[in-house]
Amino acid sequence: MCLNELVSSSIPLPSRRLPALDGLRFVAALAVVIFHFTASPYGLGWSIPAPQGFSRLAQFTVYGAMGVQLFFVVSGFVILMSAWGRTIPQFVGSRVGRIFPAYIFAVLLTGVLYPIIIGGEVNLPKVLMNLTMLQQPFGVQLVDGVYWTMWVEICFYVLIGIVLLRGITVGRVTALVAFWPLVAILIRNVDTRAADFFQPLFAPLFAAGMGLYLIYAFGHSLLRWALVAFNAVMAAHLTSGTWMRWTSESVGVRQDPLVSYFVVIGLIALVAVCVLTPLRQVGGKYATLAGSLTYPLYLTHVYWGLLVVGLVEPALGKWGALVVAIAAVVAFAYVIVRYVERPLGPKLRRNIESALSREIK
Repeated sequence: MCLNELVSSSIPLPSRRLPALDGLRFVAALAVVIFHFTASPYGLGWSIPAPQGFSRLAQFTVYGAMGVQLFFVVSGFVILMSAWGRTIPQFVGSRVGRIFPAYIFAVLLTGVLYPIIIGGEVNLPKVLMNLTMLQQPFGVQLVDGVYWTMWVEICFYVLIGIVLLRGITVGRVTALVAFWPLVAILIRNVDTRAADFFQPLFAPLFAAGMGLYLIYAFGHSLLRWALVAFNAVMAAHLTSGTWMRWTSESVGVRQDPLVSYFVVIGLIALVAVCVLTPLRQVGGKYATLAGSLTYPLYLTHVYWGLLVVGLVEPALGKWGALVVAIAAVVAFAYVIVRYVERPLGPKLRRNIESALSREIK
């Protein structure tokens, strides 16, 4: 690592378009979808609980829950890529424009329209609080259980924003990759409330992704690879312990800690292959399109996919219903991208960036 890298944030960076990484994001979302449809006991659309109806398949698809771990590794890479060389207004505008249009649409759809369709009551205060993405620190119930990851992402955005305020450099990001997961673990042992912000269970996943970005953008070094390996081992240990206990208890399908451990190591290695080798260009525009579906697919698949299951399972059986439900939620994700994200995202980004720039001046 040269002195210039330690002090400069204006180093020319490689292309931001990585089709293989986009495709990998879609695979992560699809893994979570299949997990919820086949291994989660809370899938109310099925005639019998999914782990019973898909008892053999569920032994494997239960590991699809770790698509979340893959999301966080990719997020560590992608968010650092999007932040580098940008101002605070540009970074905030890009994040708000990226995550809020589809999220607001999904919250209103699930929190307001879904109860009306199934004959339930709309809890307006809960819906309004969910629209802020701050429902968890305020102790408000999630409109959809999958939204828990949004708070984890926001905590990461804030940390990157703090680095941006000081000036983003290779040295500062390297320090964040090295010390954030360790500090998070130490804080968890002292103050569990403060640990909620530092995310000790997931910090090593983000840090591994950031370490891979440093290698991608600034080249290989022993220190960078050591940090990636260190965070990979930490992430695997936490996942095979704390995370696996949580999911096993909630799902009721046994998971092998050793399998979970090496799945996490494999996922981080897979991200490395998709960003550091010529395979990063595999998939082209089709992988890019698939990647664009990831976020709305994740946000809407549970309630709306299982609603489809309830409608078609009597006619098509469980396997036919599974195929139709997956196809339906993927198609619905495309509709959200086409008619919500693309029209609203860029406008929101520009308005937020412009407003923040005026305030800072």
